[in-house]
Amino acid sequence: MIKLPFKLFLFFLLLFIVITSSHNITLGEEPNLKKKSDVDPTGLTNMNYYFENDKTRIFEETKTKNDKQFLSNNLLFTGKSHDKPYYEDILIQFNNSTLTHKYKDQEIDIYGLVYSAYCYGGAIDKTQCIYGGVTLNTGNKLEKPKNIGVNVFVDNEKQTTFVISTSKKIVTAQELDIKTRTILNSSYNIYRKNGNIQKGYISFHNNDPSKTFNYDLYDINGRQAHDFLKFYSDNQTVDSSSLHLDVYLFKSE
Repeated sequence: MIKLPFKLFLFFLLLFIVITSSHNITLGEEPNLKKKSDVDPTGLTNMNYYFENDKTRIFEETKTKNDKQFLSNNLLFTGKSHDKPYYEDILIQFNNSTLTHKYKDQEIDIYGLVYSAYCYGGAIDKTQCIYGGVTLNTGNKLEKPKNIGVNVFVDNEKQTTFVISTSKKIVTAQELDIKTRTILNSSYNIYRKNGNIQKGYISFHNNDPSKTFNYDLYDINGRQAHDFLKFYSDNQTVDSSSLHLDVYLFKSE
């Protein structure tokens, strides 16, 4: 029996573990990605509606303050809707009251997707809701917009790089996610039934690898916006100064 030096033995052992553990995982692909085929057809149609190149789904406001509070985890802005006379008020919802206290009575910027069905808290049948989408206004505006590169890989083959931009130092992941998914839906039909992409995710990277996080493009919970947009309620924010995004799309399940 041939005895290998201990360090050489460790090398081959680690090599074996890497090969066997990666056997069922495609390079660049996270395990357990949701499949497009598993998404409720109505939910997929509504996601397509929200990520079409139509800015009427987006509410954007700068340097505004809430004037009321409905529950402990939201902020109410009366008379702020852009869709008057159909709607009057905007209700911002967070997943905890700590965020509410952080932004209450502060000058803030808002960028988020609005919905009205199952939205309660302002004027009856006249309120639009947004999950998160909030940053502080004071000291957060850049002198010029920051361009952020987005690399797109399809089945691990680099396809293209496009650019999205923001005027904020600290920006919500929602703002960048909306801009990215809208372009992806236009270019790759990710939420259209005739599209050939079956799985995918967006990865947010900066100089600190521990702060990398991903959004699964087909982790769509529910059929209506009040359900499937709820993941934005954590109001995740990132520093735009050292940020880039990688998108991994896969044609097979």
